Amino acid sequence: MTAIALTTPNISKYIQIGEHQFAEYKLIAHWIGLQLTSWVSFTNCARSYDLSLSGAQEQAWEKLGWQFGWLLTPNHIFDAFITLTLLQYHNRRGTTLVVPHTGAQEDRFVDEMRRRNREVVKFGHENTVRHRCDKCTLRRWKDPETGHERDVQAVVGDGISMGHPCCAKSHCMKDLSNNRDRYCPSHQDEDKLCAIIGCDAPRIPPTKTCAESDHIEMERLHTLRGTSVFTLRGRLEKHRVSHPDEISDDEEAVPAADNDEWFTVNANPTAVLLVKMILRRSNPLLPLHLPSPLHQTHPCEASKTQPGIGRYKAQFGRRRTHNEFMLSFPCSLIAGRGTMHTAEATSNALKCGQQVFSVPGARKPNFFIYDTNCDAKQQVENNKTGLWKWWADVKMPVDVFHFFHKHSIEHVFCQKWCNPAMFPELLVDGDKWFFNSSVAEQNNVWFGGYHSMCREMTAVRYNFFLDEMIRLRNLQTLAKLEASGANPGFF
Repeated sequence: MTAIALTTPNISKYIQIGEHQFAEYKLIAHWIGLQLTSWVSFTNCARSYDLSLSGAQEQAWEKLGWQFGWLLTPNHIFDAFITLTLLQYHNRRGTTLVVPHTGAQEDRFVDEMRRRNREVVKFGHENTVRHRCDKCTLRRWKDPETGHERDVQAVVGDGISMGHPCCAKSHCMKDLSNNRDRYCPSHQDEDKLCAIIGCDAPRIPPTKTCAESDHIEMERLHTLRGTSVFTLRGRLEKHRVSHPDEISDDEEAVPAADNDEWFTVNANPTAVLLVKMILRRSNPLLPLHLPSPLHQTHPCEASKTQPGIGRYKAQFGRRRTHNEFMLSFPCSLIAGRGTMHTAEATSNALKCGQQVFSVPGARKPNFFIYDTNCDAKQQVENNKTGLWKWWADVKMPVDVFHFFHKHSIEHVFCQKWCNPAMFPELLVDGDKWFFNSSVAEQNNVWFGGYHSMCREMTAVRYNFFLDEMIRLRNLQTLAKLEASGANPGFF
């Protein structure tokens, strides 16, 4: 069983990937295979082809006046991926792919990709949630107390920090119309306000802050942090000082413009000026282009004040979704995933698990293994007849590694409800763990390889690409399970 067939019935041997460009089916399958197994980016797929397969003949054509171009681009690779993936999808369903013949190439397949994305959310990954095998399902386990026999299955959850640009309005899940925008079409007016979160004052163009002196200073610090000179000089200063841990700037990386930034401001009226003097002295080559701070007597509502200190959070660039939450069977098959927009809160993890295993035909797992299940279980116990009724009969141990190293032995609730040793279903032969409770972190190592490839994708392309990589990965996993005699099948 192969993950990517070199030919598929009813699909042409040659596929159009540009206005005047075509690629052979097996070449596109080769590119997809590289992305699946080696995380080769679209750019590097194009470069490797031009270096090794394009040859001198194509370059000679350009010198002779070939007007259609001979250089393969990342857009050609991405269009090839989208086209072949959609053709295979419709071929499996016995339907026909229909897209507009006119319009921008980047827009022609958006509706079809969005339709496919919605289908994965609504129905899951093609019967994956019905999966069972000898490595993820303990068959005919006999309860020592009742004598009853039943199949026991576990699923493991874990999050990984990767995401795509999204609307900077808190909790908004609408897509951006352009990937460089800070806000979705419904919240474009927010771009006229100060970038300090909680401040509703209008910003003063061309800056991103209002006339508040502290806010102006924060934007100046943000601008300085984004320069290589500032970073290198900061590293030199840290090398010279006797207590480098007292300096707050990260010496390893420049803060990304897409991240939230925190600022602490001393209430002493000379403190802001002192910071400006230190930065200017450290960076004599960098002029101050932003307006001088205006003295304000009233406190800003955006600050969370302590005696003498104001703390602010700023969003100068784009916001990104927080993380991807992965759900995996102990046999390594990926059951599903969910995008968490603001945080990997335990409530979000519970919602994700419930959604993935509530699609038609799904079987609810007996165990949900998660590194912070002590918090999740408390939420379930506090509302097990209401919001978390679905989870009431699911057992929720912490995975073995985190329970040993991250959870206190003095935490009574955790020891009572989440100690994996208290569940005899998890053990075989008395002292051996049956389920691989670290599988989610292992799968996240593979999944995290796509972080740099996906970070600038639109939400539609991001989800379409990752869902297809998961589908192909699952095909590989099923083939390995079959070859190892694990008897993969369905409930």
